Amino acid sequence: MHLAVLFAAEHAEDVEASNPILPHWDEVFWGSVCFAIVFALLAWKAWPAIKKAIADREAHIRADLERAESAKSEAEGSLQEYQQQLAEVNAAREQVWVANAPLRAEYENIGATRSQGGGFGRFFSK
Repeated sequence: MHLAVLFAAEHAEDVEASNPILPHWDEVFWGSVCFAIVFALLAWKAWPAIKKAIADREAHIRADLERAESAKSEAEGSLQEYQQQLAEVNAAREQVWVANAPLRAEYENIGATRSQGGGFGRFFSK
């Protein structure tokens, strides 16, 4: 065991330490070749599929926006129709209110006389 350590210590001076940051040139070469192959395959097969998916999504979003705009304009038209009907109903209610003003006054007078003991109220009161 001691001999192996002594032998390694003698020959340690002959070995150069490699730089841990820079790789060997053959690793750089083969890494570049593999990168070029993978890039070429992706550019050939994947990139057209990605572009098609993006174009389809853009078309779908544009169609959705157009449908939303048409639904919004339809809703605004319905709102205007509803507000017009509401205004007509309020006008009719006002006409009925004005036309029945004498009846309301008479009804209020009858109620006042009943509470004072006059009219039919005097026969039916407790």
